Amino acid sequence: MLFLTIFGKLGLKYGIPYLFLAPEYLGELSFASYFIVGFAIGGFVTAFNLSSYIMNGFRFPFLATLSKPFFKYSLNNATLPTLFIACYIYLTSTFFA
Repeated sequence: MLFLTIFGKLGLKYGIPYLFLAPEYLGELSFASYFIVGFAIGGFVTAFNLSSYIMNGFRFPFLATLSKPFFKYSLNNATLPTLFIACYIYLTSTFFA
């Protein structure tokens, strides 16, 4: 759903993609507004990794034998969040051009 939102396929009629691509904080587009969006995206990435580890960790018993099992699990499952962040950075940089 996040991919559909930033690419303008979901909620375009209501202007939802603009909340991601040109966020405003206190009525202006600034570093603080992008910082808040970045912080929220980081929270979603962390929640994605944590919830998937809790829900699916028991399926991989070899994780218990590794040092830092959550870090390695998160690194292994970083494809989708990394792809979203790369698309978001590209779309944000080309939004005003």
